Amino acid sequence: MPFKIIKDDIKTNEFTITKEQFEKNKKLEMALFSEPIDFDLVENLLMDGADPLGSADESNPDSHIFGECLFCSQGEPGAGPTYLETMIPEITKVFLKHGMKIENNPGHPFDGNNINPVWQFGFCVNRSGCRALEMLLDGGLEAGLFEDFVDFVITDLQFCGGYWGEFEDNRLDADTEYKALWDMIFKMIFLGASFPYVIENSKFVKDCIGYDDNSYDLTRFRFIDDYEYRYDTSTAYALNGFAGTIVKVYEKASGLEVWRFKL
Repeated sequence: MPFKIIKDDIKTNEFTITKEQFEKNKKLEMALFSEPIDFDLVENLLMDGADPLGSADESNPDSHIFGECLFCSQGEPGAGPTYLETMIPEITKVFLKHGMKIENNPGHPFDGNNINPVWQFGFCVNRSGCRALEMLLDGGLEAGLFEDFVDFVITDLQFCGGYWGEFEDNRLDADTEYKALWDMIFKMIFLGASFPYVIENSKFVKDCIGYDDNSYDLTRFRFIDDYEYRYDTSTAYALNGFAGTIVKVYEKASGLEVWRFKL
């Protein structure tokens, strides 16, 4: 989206960031990308008016500091968590403590360049991202904003294997290091679905997980490690993708299949 500096302000088509606000945001971003993070400094900056959902990038006033943290936290598959990744839950906790509320602003909707920060959880598919997402859901994150995350990861799984892995002869190697990442995608999706208000307000999420074809108590998926995910790719039809794959969910305690759906 084009923008230009008018006097001391950074302006997009929908809204304006003052130069003073931008400088506060920049200091916050610098503090968050330091190792170790000084959370006392972060809190002081937030109390001084730095905006975790504001931009610290002069070339992109529609970016969000929180979303940038999620995006930049990702490391190489199999390389172990980055420092920033391990800090995502604490960063989220501090942001929420100081009033961060992700919501669609009718005057500046999440659209085009103004990316919904929750969508960027697609770059933070790990335990830290899962815990941070749970915090947002506990705080009443809009079901429609959670949908953006689900749409991102489901589309990637359907047509490019989650952009991490590859299929050989259209069959998933259950021993691959990437399976843990695919499993975490579904853990995060079912975590969101375990919140009744999400299911009540999102036909999209219902359809993605085959809600109408299953009867198991979704609220139990809040305990993400109680379940195992298995994939039958014999019906998959997308090259290097999961589209058509049957996902089977097993309760570890009983060994029983409790949920299944087709991507």
